[in-house]
Amino acid sequence: MKVLIIFWLTVWSIGIPVSYAQQIFKDVTDSFGIRHIHEAQNYMGGGVVFLDFDNDGFEDIFLTGGSASNKLYRNINGEFFQDVTVISGIAGITGSKTKAAVAGDIDNDGWRELFIATESGHNMLLKNEGGSFFKDISTEAGIIHESFSMGASFADFNQDGLLDIYVINFVKEQRFIRNDNNEVTGFDHDCYPNLLYINNGNNTFTESAQAYGVVDEGCGLAVVADDIDDDGDVDIYIANDFGEWVRPNVCLRNNYPDPTFTDVSDVLGMGLAMYGMGIAAGDLENDAKKDYYVSNLGSNALLNQTDAGVFTDIAPAALVENDVVGGAFSTSWGTVFTDYDNDGFQDLVVSNGFVPSPAFIQTSSDDPNKLFRNNADGTFTDISQQLPQADSVISRGLAKADIDNDGRQDLLFANLSTSVIDLQNVYLYKNQFEAPGNWFALLLEGTEVNRDAIGTKVILESGGKSYTQSVLGGSSHASQNSLRLHFGLGTLDKIDKMTIRWSDGSSEVLNSGFMLNRTMYYLQGSGELLIAGCMDPEAINFSDNAQYNHGCKEDVYGCTDPDADNFDPAALIEDGSCFITDIDGVHNKGISIYPNPVSDVLNLVSEEQIVSFKIMDINGVSIIHLMYPAGQIRTDHLPRGFYVLSVQTRTSLMYHRIYKE
Repeated sequence: MKVLIIFWLTVWSIGIPVSYAQQIFKDVTDSFGIRHIHEAQNYMGGGVVFLDFDNDGFEDIFLTGGSASNKLYRNINGEFFQDVTVISGIAGITGSKTKAAVAGDIDNDGWRELFIATESGHNMLLKNEGGSFFKDISTEAGIIHESFSMGASFADFNQDGLLDIYVINFVKEQRFIRNDNNEVTGFDHDCYPNLLYINNGNNTFTESAQAYGVVDEGCGLAVVADDIDDDGDVDIYIANDFGEWVRPNVCLRNNYPDPTFTDVSDVLGMGLAMYGMGIAAGDLENDAKKDYYVSNLGSNALLNQTDAGVFTDIAPAALVENDVVGGAFSTSWGTVFTDYDNDGFQDLVVSNGFVPSPAFIQTSSDDPNKLFRNNADGTFTDISQQLPQADSVISRGLAKADIDNDGRQDLLFANLSTSVIDLQNVYLYKNQFEAPGNWFALLLEGTEVNRDAIGTKVILESGGKSYTQSVLGGSSHASQNSLRLHFGLGTLDKIDKMTIRWSDGSSEVLNSGFMLNRTMYYLQGSGELLIAGCMDPEAINFSDNAQYNHGCKEDVYGCTDPDADNFDPAALIEDGSCFITDIDGVHNKGISIYPNPVSDVLNLVSEEQIVSFKIMDINGVSIIHLMYPAGQIRTDHLPRGFYVLSVQTRTSLMYHRIYKE
């Protein structure tokens, strides 16, 4: 049994006090131990990824930091998240401002890598070394092309069983169209060409966008790689910003086995000229045909697939335009389809957030996130009051996962910080719907296709209905959902048939072996569904009918003394690690902070640059927050009492207690 030592401190997050008893989603950011700042001066970025990087059966979290530190959080028992940014090597990986991220197993060794999109310089590919450490292999892997990247998707475009990477790029040079009064009336930007990295099979990649015909020099802000035309290979759909002026959204059809793509945007009705920001893939009618929701500055689009295989925008009729708020345009970014109540119909979540704009497309600064309930009749009802909301939050990335394996889909919003006084700008919302319907969750593992089964489409048939989902290597905005497929089934009590269409065009059909309200595992070609659960007899959630080991809970050791500097509210068992800082000051790992007790001035001396410095009260509420501080900090205005210091460098994160006299 593993022994875990968790150092955890509750931190206050921005938000309006609400009655959680009346809400479907509860803000658990603080109680689950997540503290993060995405610092972005240009209002861009905010990537979130759900991934099980250590293969323990619980979904972990990666967050881009912009010009601040990226973060990696390990999910402990589905009850809280341990910050492993430093010990995993993530803190030591620095470079250009990070914007977006996706995860995928590039060498089929069972450990998922991270691809991080950056604003300048080259992007980053981080190799997962056995679920405990990430190593930057960008240069040797051939990820060397410099651009302003805003997103990516893993997919196997050439069906060789290896994940490739498609990267969307943003503005290279800004140019504006102006009237005689010098007012901006349009855009004439140049954008970086997109990139396609084909996997060579030895942890190296060859950039092949030009050869495959997928350069698309639009200003991309979202991408999904999915089998859009249902012909057995993976296509590409891109949401482009400034679509009316530069290049509309683009749908590229995969011509496999010919290594080329064809632009079918207009043929399929997907070439929308909009300010494309995000993409969600789902099946809103349970007709086994994929639909796509595309977010925008102004009216969003809901592309409903017809029997003819083309798409029609039904957002106005479906009541999900989300176009204006407070007399100005709403700006939408990340978006996901998710069946929050397991009634069998996929609901819709939209991440909204202000971005500066010219007067002719004035945007609202108060732009709350949206939750739309699927009414099962082609329309949705706005129930956004069921989301915990906050004033003036600038939301961007959004992803979904079941963080505690309870059969309910949870949400993670990334928000941007444009001021160093911001204390917290990521929100983890736990689904606490009290009477959900039946559900079925599925873990897929490829043998002939990529091990993550990315690009695979699954169709469940039950009670005369069809439920369709795909394993996607990135979507939403700058983000990626869990790879575990989750189907709400409502009152249906059985599954009649499951068809698995693998990313190489092959299919398998299963007619038995299903269990509802459980997560099940299927290995390509095995012909047998296995019950996923904890198979460790010593674990607290041991399941005697589990057939595939997944999600064992662990004893959590730490400091249980509330008076100690390193008190861990999440610790279950005292491990003897409690300590109280010496009264003369903090002297640790090349950092000296003194005096302690302090009166008027706190001195900071550090061999390594301090990235973030906080003084918090004993409840974790931030009093002072400074980015890149140096020298002296005035403390004469602080009331007498104990405080906690949070000191983050590029390679370490430390907490210490001081006394203000």
